[in-house]
Amino acid sequence: MPFNSKDIERALLVKMQAIYNPNGDMFYYIYDEAGVRIIRTKMSMKANRPIDDNLIFLMYKQLGLTKKQFEDLINCPLSREEALKIMKATPKPWKR
Repeated sequence: MPFNSKDIERALLVKMQAIYNPNGDMFYYIYDEAGVRIIRTKMSMKANRPIDDNLIFLMYKQLGLTKKQFEDLINCPLSREEALKIMKATPKPWKR
């Protein structure tokens, strides 16, 4: 299922409460309730366009989700709490 960049951005910023700095490294950082960084992902900020399957693959892998979980995150069946639980259990690629 193709996703629109604005739908993904909305899920990251609103639902997951991600922090994004457009003047910085262009990553979306997701933090837990205690303010601990859980995970990050990156997305090109070209306005309101479909995101291809290759970028979708990279994003759900960076987030530590399956494709179905990523789809559920965007389409709303997966809550922030459930997503954080999955992400916390995922090895962090930047902490190798």
